[in-house]
Amino acid sequence: MDGTDERAALAAELQRHVAEEDEILQEYRLLSDELAEGSLSILVDHIVTDEEMHHLLFRTLAEWLEAPPVQEQSLSAQGLDRDLVLQHTQRLKEHEARTIESCREMVEQLSGDGNALFEGVLDAIIHDSEKHHRLLTLVEELID
Repeated sequence: MDGTDERAALAAELQRHVAEEDEILQEYRLLSDELAEGSLSILVDHIVTDEEMHHLLFRTLAEWLEAPPVQEQSLSAQGLDRDLVLQHTQRLKEHEARTIESCREMVEQLSGDGNALFEGVLDAIIHDSEKHHRLLTLVEELID
């Protein structure tokens, strides 16, 4: 299988996943509608938002793969300052690291029952911040 065929196969798989995500999003929305306002609906609404983002990412990746490959322009060709971009990514990574540390400290301070919701949300924020940190690292690697 050549590169074009591989891109087409991966794009098709991503499009299949987009269609599947459509159905899953519908189900999440039904669940959200069933729940009364409160902690449970907050959790499910957060999941819906994440699933919508996954849907967008899958669709965007599929469209990118379906388009003819293009040579990426360097940052300077795009009119961007590499050092300035790295300054931004470093500051943002530091913010994400502080968020992770702060949330972990709050989890440690929790005591007793009744904190499952709070602990679960903090854990989700930690995972999101770790993801953001990894993606910012990837941005740095790709511009070097």
